[in-house]
Amino acid sequence: MAPEEAVSAYQDIAVANVGRRCSFVAMHWGTFKLTDEPMDEPPMLTRAAWDRGGLDPTLLWIPARGETRRF
Repeated sequence: MAPEEAVSAYQDIAVANVGRRCSFVAMHWGTFKLTDEPMDEPPMLTRAAWDRGGLDPTLLWIPARGETRRF
């Protein structure tokens, strides 16, 4: 799924879950070199699509390689 499609899918899910705060975690980017795009392009495109959608920036998590987070 392309970054723009992933953000669009998130928006569809968020609409279905009105009243709930749902986080978006971008993962598996930069894991394998599968295309000619720069390895850091997917997170940049995801953040740009997120911003264009006017979504809450605190709900977007684009972890660095190897980063962990406790919930």
